[in-house]
Amino acid sequence: MMSCSMNYGINWGTRFCELPCLICSCGAIYLSTNNLPREEGLKQENVILVGLMPDGSESNTTDIMSYLDPLIDKLIELYSEIPVAIDAYPNGNTSNTILLFEAYDIFACRKASDFLGHGCAFACNTCKTKLNMDDGCLNFSDKFQSFEGCKLRTRKSNVEVMLRWNNVNSSLEGRLLEQEDRYRFAELHCLPYFGVFRHSVVGPIHSLLIGIRKWMAYVFKT
Repeated sequence: MMSCSMNYGINWGTRFCELPCLICSCGAIYLSTNNLPREEGLKQENVILVGLMPDGSESNTTDIMSYLDPLIDKLIELYSEIPVAIDAYPNGNTSNTILLFEAYDIFACRKASDFLGHGCAFACNTCKTKLNMDDGCLNFSDKFQSFEGCKLRTRKSNVEVMLRWNNVNSSLEGRLLEQEDRYRFAELHCLPYFGVFRHSVVGPIHSLLIGIRKWMAYVFKT
């Protein structure tokens, strides 16, 4: 049996626009395999373009979930042992494919991992820390603590919420569920082996090296 591990990413970029006064942003969802050597894995011929997100502003959380839906269905299918014909096995050999991690910038990570936003009392996409509200505004002053002191969300709690989301019949019920459970449903929770909050990787080029981490800390403190 052959085994294959893959990772996927979401990225936006500005493309050529005939009108210089307009800024066009196009998003892409792509897959790469971890079985290849590092110098080969991200070459153009070895990257799978899953789909494109239309021009305009960056897609919101709801739109991203609809874009990820067919990808997750295919990954669930590939997780089962399926026959694959290659040169070494012309009659086919069983293959098992898993998604090892997801890698993108901080903002795409939060959208794909059902982040509610900094305006929410539960302003973290990985832990259950609740922030205080003063006159309708978030108060961050007493919530800076070491990462070890934060209670992380678990796959078990995520699955429980996912099952409750399947019974939602209206947008109002969905909003009430968001307030109670602290996060939205994400398509990635449908993968039986994947832990969204433990297998999300932030690309250093996208986020850390361009100062987003420093900027976020400044916003929180001020």
